[in-house]
Amino acid sequence: MNAFLAYTFTGLFTGAAYAIAASGLVLTYTTTRVFNLAHGAISMVMAYLFWQLTHQAHLPSLAAVALILLVIAPASGIVIERVMMRDLGDAPVSVSLVVTVGLFVLLIGLAQQFWPSDVGRNVPQFFGFDAVSIGTFRLSYHYILTIVVSAAVAAALYVLLNRTRTGTAMRASVDNRSEE
Repeated sequence: MNAFLAYTFTGLFTGAAYAIAASGLVLTYTTTRVFNLAHGAISMVMAYLFWQLTHQAHLPSLAAVALILLVIAPASGIVIERVMMRDLGDAPVSVSLVVTVGLFVLLIGLAQQFWPSDVGRNVPQFFGFDAVSIGTFRLSYHYILTIVVSAAVAAALYVLLNRTRTGTAMRASVDNRSEE
């Protein structure tokens, strides 16, 4: 039974992590009609920035998360959208794929300059090794947080895109673009 619980919760955790990453791809595609192949590279840079803020600048984890999620990621998204992605929704698919692959390569190159791959970087789990015991199985709070955040992000994106005026406007602007 212990192995069953371990594999079940490991699978749920892994699936939840993939779901969070995939939700970004879905949101980007739904609102722009551009399949952003650089999505993972953008996430990688944000993860490295989190490490930089927590280990080099010695910010508390929650402050670093807030800074990344509320300031740095949105600001970089605005810059990328204004500089590279603005007219890709109307461009041929091949052009948008080449531009996003170019951004992917650029971000990996920049990351290698700032954070060389020959140095290991570890980020401790949120809540350390604290866990809930289910019989003899221990489920870490980190796993629980990932699963709950994944479900919350999925629900929030569904409500945003399908049940709000803003989401309807976002989807409509993709289908009926006007010149700015």
